[in-house]
Amino acid sequence: MKQSPNQAGMEATVQAVLKEFYTNTIVPVAEAEQLDPVELFNASIKSALYLKEQDAIDEHRSSFFTLKS
Repeated sequence: MKQSPNQAGMEATVQAVLKEFYTNTIVPVAEAEQLDPVELFNASIKSALYLKEQDAIDEHRSSFFTLKS
């Protein structure tokens, strides 16, 4: 399946942002804390995904319990 130019551009942007995050944030913290940078990166991504999922659940829950006037 061929990617559209827009999709390829988005993928390149995401890769660049993740590389910058890894290089400028994950590696220095991992070195300071003597942790594996790949494990720390994976944990950070999993945590962000979990928080996004919880936000969606909370939004749904609050809309369910909001009284309409």
